[in-house]
Amino acid sequence: MKTLQDLYAENPQDYMALAAEGNKSGKILAVNENDELVLVEQTPVKMSYKFHRASEYPPLGDMIDAFCKAKAGDDTELIALMAWRDEVKARYPKPESVEAVEQETEV
Repeated sequence: MKTLQDLYAENPQDYMALAAEGNKSGKILAVNENDELVLVEQTPVKMSYKFHRASEYPPLGDMIDAFCKAKAGDDTELIALMAWRDEVKARYPKPESVEAVEQETEV
């Protein structure tokens, strides 16, 4: 099966023309079963709760610093960062079943 790179190498002008058409219509380039360059609908990517949580959790360096300060007796920052973390977990709850996780992470 040919790749997009193969088809570009064979005929860059056609490739670029079809890519420009795809940009206008919101479609993307793909290679069909006949090794032809075609435009297809773009499938939306579903992000998992893990992705969303990781992108909004407090920075790791801040957490380490807060743990060190708490060990020294000042837990103010640690309490604030734990509240931040709890808010993120509430905003993006873990799915209740394995099936829900599989559906959520499909691409």
